[in-house]
Amino acid sequence: MSSKKSPSLSASASPLPLVNEPVVNGLSARKLRPYQREIALSILNSVFGRKGLTFSVEIARQGGKNELSAQLELLLLTLYMAEPQNLIKCSPTFKPQTIISMTRLRDRLNEAGFDGIWRAELGYIIKLGNARAVFLSADASANVVGNTAHILLEVDEAQDVSKEKYNKEFKSMGATTNVTTCVNP
Repeated sequence: MSSKKSPSLSASASPLPLVNEPVVNGLSARKLRPYQREIALSILNSVFGRKGLTFSVEIARQGGKNELSAQLELLLLTLYMAEPQNLIKCSPTFKPQTIISMTRLRDRLNEAGFDGIWRAELGYIIKLGNARAVFLSADASANVVGNTAHILLEVDEAQDVSKEKYNKEFKSMGATTNVTTCVNP
């Protein structure tokens, strides 16, 4: 058992700016809507408390679900950059869904001032310091075993991910770490 303390947020010092609020800590030029922020704070509470909760995040089309995801990934990579830990995101296909998610995170990292600091590895990993975002395909033929989700496990477009694939190969990635899971239909 590690004695390291997980990062945490106080309600008054949240780096998740609301629309029409100034950017806090310079982490992002993008602002979250109040409903996105409420979801983000609930997810972060589970991550930092190592509660291992599962969230189903359903937002209307063009309502900012993918932006919320990228903002969470940006914040978590930033807070955990000193630790060799992973967040894992899977999508039904590598092209185009996983590529789009990776591009959005790279854009947010650059906007936040990490251009030239983050690195891409192996074509499916974005690393900031020691923390890594691992992007995987949930296609039936994809080989994804061997990864561990320490920080967060995200399932994008979950309705298109095989239940068998998720239960056998993805759910187990966070079993030993009590990881928080976000299932996004």
